Amino acid sequence: MLQRIQTIFLFGALASGLSLLIDFMDLASVEGDLTLLKSQSQSMFEDGIFDTSDNMILLILVGLISLVCMIGIFQFKNRPWQLRLARFALFGFLLLIILGGFLFYQEYTHLNQGVYQFEVGYGVIAPVLGILFIILAMRAIRKDEKLIRSMDRLR
Repeated sequence: MLQRIQTIFLFGALASGLSLLIDFMDLASVEGDLTLLKSQSQSMFEDGIFDTSDNMILLILVGLISLVCMIGIFQFKNRPWQLRLARFALFGFLLLIILGGFLFYQEYTHLNQGVYQFEVGYGVIAPVLGILFIILAMRAIRKDEKLIRSMDRLR
C-alpha cells in the first residue's frame, strides 16, 4: 500500500538525496580570486562551489542512498526488509555527513583562508532532513509491524 505514512517519509528522504544528486543544492561555496584555485586541478573548489559531483565517492554514495530509498518505497509488503533498507539509508546519510565534512575540512585547511571566504550552502540541510525522514519512516514501519503482530495474536 503506497498510501502508508512511511512511504511519504521514504519519499522525503529520496527527495533530499536526489536534491544532492542533481546538484540542486550546494554544500559550500567560496568567494575570492578563483584563478589560483583553477590552477590547482585537484581542488574541489575549482569552480567556486563544493557539491557532491566534485568527488566520485560522494556522488556514488548519494546515488546509492537514493536508490535504496526508492526500493524501500516499493517494499511495503515486506516490512522487515523495508526496515533494513531504511537502516542502510540512515547509515548512508550519516556516512555522507562524515565523509563530506572530512573532505571539506581537508580542502579548507589546504587553502589560504585569508584570501578566500567560505560559505556553507543549503545542501548541508539535505542529509539532516534525510536522516529525519528515515527515522520517522523507521518509527512508522515498526508501528505497522507491531500492529500486524497484535492482529495475528487475536486470530
